[in-house]
Amino acid sequence: MACMTRCLPTVANASRAIETLMASQFLTVTLIAGESSLALATTLDAWTKLRVALDPSEVCSTQWPPEVHASIDAFVENLAANAFAPAVAYYSRHFDSWSMGDIFTRLMQPKTADPLFHLLSKRYEIWARNVEVCAQLADHATQLSRQFNDTPEYQWVANRIVEASLSFRPRFQHAMLLLIREVTGGLVLDNERELNVVPAWIPSYGG
Repeated sequence: MACMTRCLPTVANASRAIETLMASQFLTVTLIAGESSLALATTLDAWTKLRVALDPSEVCSTQWPPEVHASIDAFVENLAANAFAPAVAYYSRHFDSWSMGDIFTRLMQPKTADPLFHLLSKRYEIWARNVEVCAQLADHATQLSRQFNDTPEYQWVANRIVEASLSFRPRFQHAMLLLIREVTGGLVLDNERELNVVPAWIPSYGG
């Protein structure tokens, strides 16, 4: 797969980089079901149409106006606050301290599927797909997960996408699967972890 140069969300020290830069990030995978997914699709389409890109091969947060940045940020925060809502059929969030940015597009873009929604604010990156390709997406993510047998972080997010895809039920009629990324900084290597130091936020009994 060709590497596409693009801007990363401008968080911490990850304000601008090529897509293959390894980073630390929070990853959220969720499935929105029913009429809520249709409303969300309409909104994501409207935000996508507000993108102004001189070079289509580059995706950068500056290509969207500030009001879209604010709307994306508010949506992600409201989603987290309402992860228990009936319209949310699946919700998972974990921290990934290693993965490269290109893997997320690969996971969300089966070769024969239609283009997905892909948006950036200064804080979040969103990939989103309608339910019509959920089964195909599950198969695609499963195959990639098997290829990632030496990279646990890739397997984790691939497995979350499979779980979200399989959470779809016919009674939903419509649904949208989203992968949301929040970059927090550069990658963290195992030898950089200070495992012999107890940080202040860990409670110490009697201390």
